[in-house]
Amino acid sequence: MEHVQPCPEYMTCMRQNSQKRCEKCNLDLSVKNDSRPTDLPAFTFLNDRYCIQQYLGSGNFGIVYKAYEVEMKRFVAIKEFFPRSCATRHPTHFTIHSLGGEEFKIGRKLFAKESENLAQIQHPNVISIFYTFQENNTSYIVMPFLEGHSLADITESLTLKDAWFNYIRPVCDACSTELHPKDIIHQDITPNNI
Repeated sequence: MEHVQPCPEYMTCMRQNSQKRCEKCNLDLSVKNDSRPTDLPAFTFLNDRYCIQQYLGSGNFGIVYKAYEVEMKRFVAIKEFFPRSCATRHPTHFTIHSLGGEEFKIGRKLFAKESENLAQIQHPNVISIFYTFQENNTSYIVMPFLEGHSLADITESLTLKDAWFNYIRPVCDACSTELHPKDIIHQDITPNNI
């Protein structure tokens, strides 16, 4: 039986061609869904304009997805506020539920502040913010989707000198020239985030 699924661009069922792409917009319809039960599944629509393509990663406070912005015809990264320590989501519902206490509310305010702070920064080594919105009882930050690998993915193939000059030094430059003068402290600099 041939697999048929909707193309988010045209909202119609498209039979996949041999390349598994929509014949009209070339969107990849063979997205591998690596999501866990609490992640948004592929082809979930957010804010009536972003179609989740795949889970990219997560941390203590959020989940990052690759998504397709239908109106602009581009891929974006969407960070969802989802603090696993104080929130949950039923696998068949998208709404996030706080497990009680003030931790969720405080975290959501800090998440909003993060997006405000990032929106003020214009530096080639700091990710830009396209848009923010609230949906599913949580907040989202929309950013450019950057193709490639994280520093964590390639550390074994780098010398310390290469890592310093090509990755670590530019991050330190961005922090010292753009973030710290504005009293912004990046609290999660890890090889996975570079």
